[in-house]
Amino acid sequence: MKHINREVGSLPTRIIEKREKFIRAGDHNDDLLSLFLKSNLNEVEVNKNSGVEMSMADVIEECKLVYFTGQEVTTNLLTLTMIVLNMHNEWHERAREKTISLNVLDSMHEKRDEAGRHESSSKGATVHAIAFCA
Repeated sequence: MKHINREVGSLPTRIIEKREKFIRAGDHNDDLLSLFLKSNLNEVEVNKNSGVEMSMADVIEECKLVYFTGQEVTTNLLTLTMIVLNMHNEWHERAREKTISLNVLDSMHEKRDEAGRHESSSKGATVHAIAFCA
């Protein structure tokens, strides 16, 4: 159990250190973590020795906060979508018919890319639109 705890604890540190190395080399993505780390590194360069930089623990805590906030927002959005679809039976019926006619449920379970990630499907666009417009 201690080994698993150490491994899980060291994983974010390794990811952040690797990303910082890429940023310092000038090769970085424009994802949220890269932008966050780039901003922190720029702040350190501008205010040298002023103690304004974030520690590794601070960066990890901010990443956790963003992750769990995203989970909470997603949960709330899905719950609200289900409530609204329940309130508007015609929307619910249209979404169900479109999903069945396009076999979205079957395609979502089977489509994966070479890395094993789910591929996005344009078939789910209507369901996605109903979910986010509801």
